[in-house]
Amino acid sequence: MKTIALPLRRLPSVSFKHQWMAETPSLADAFGFTAYYNCRSRQPHRGFLRFPKLVLEVDLELGMEEILNACDESTRYKIRRAPREGVLSQLETDRDSFLEFYNAFASTKGLGDLDPRHLECYWPFMTVTKAICEDSNLAMHAYLVDHAASRATLLYSCSHFRNSGDSKHRNFLARASRFLYWSDMCRFSAIGLRWFDFGYFGDASQIGQVNEFKKGYPCFETPVSTYISFPFFLFRRVTQPKLPF
Repeated sequence: MKTIALPLRRLPSVSFKHQWMAETPSLADAFGFTAYYNCRSRQPHRGFLRFPKLVLEVDLELGMEEILNACDESTRYKIRRAPREGVLSQLETDRDSFLEFYNAFASTKGLGDLDPRHLECYWPFMTVTKAICEDSNLAMHAYLVDHAASRATLLYSCSHFRNSGDSKHRNFLARASRFLYWSDMCRFSAIGLRWFDFGYFGDASQIGQVNEFKKGYPCFETPVSTYISFPFFLFRRVTQPKLPF
């Protein structure tokens, strides 16, 4: 389980607590501002509201060769072609570089910028990877990794293919993104993790193109839960009524 504290802006002595990849929520957290994300339990728990979610998981224990062979033909082709075009994967250790890259992506999607304060709290716990070619950043992925849970879960994925007016370059960037996911799986498998998940994607009615391409990898749907303590739920409803859980 990963515990991330986010101090209140106007009252730094009080923090929101984000718990990731726990088996069940703790009753002791029900009295504070606590959210459990990607929780394995699917049962009601006293002091918390439960929001059912789904994740797309890949079992890395299958072995990387078998996983690659199980990818659909298009995904497999893109994974194999990208390195021949000079695409490499690396870790990104510069928080500001990631923030700038993500915010440029978010503007093309109509998403809000990342809050630098939020990112500052998460950054020490994040593993960020990037696809590069000739020193140019092509795509970035950010994960939380929990060795106890043997899991890497995707938090953010960003690419700038929408910024390209050239179809060949857009296709090149798409191949780089597919390759980066594959490289990430190899990286996490090499350090002994069992599960790679693409993060939340909602229910069947919410699966769009961005989630369909993930199914080019041999993944399966797993129900999980978000648990929100009642104090946190009430606070969010008052201060950010449109923000989903």
